[in-house]
Amino acid sequence: MKLCIAIAVAIAILLLPNFYQGYSDTTLEIKIIDSSCALIKNVGKSNAINVSWEMWVDCSILFIAPPKQNGSIALLKPNEEKLICYEKSSFIFGFGLLKLKAMAKADNAKIVEDEKIIGILIGSFAIIFKV
Repeated sequence: MKLCIAIAVAIAILLLPNFYQGYSDTTLEIKIIDSSCALIKNVGKSNAINVSWEMWVDCSILFIAPPKQNGSIALLKPNEEKLICYEKSSFIFGFGLLKLKAMAKADNAKIVEDEKIIGILIGSFAIIFKV
């Protein structure tokens, strides 16, 4: 019986750090770099697995908005980065500051978000700032 407990403890000691390390050593960073693109970077020590992302526009008063856009990256190695862009393809109507928002997460990393004011929306007319 003591041998079984010792083996179970040894297995737990060997496996648990690898499980824990994968989550704590993987950290994503997302930064909106212009009016339609963001950069996702793995700033951790481990590979980020199954990275999924979303981008969308938002405004104070938004009646018609383009849909959220999303995608995935199978693997992002430490210090590797990927550029993701929001394809401006549909009609928008509203009033207020126009914001671009972005979110990324991985199976072994926490959710990260960023948002940036990219312009002003007056009806269907948008004045885009140089970000």
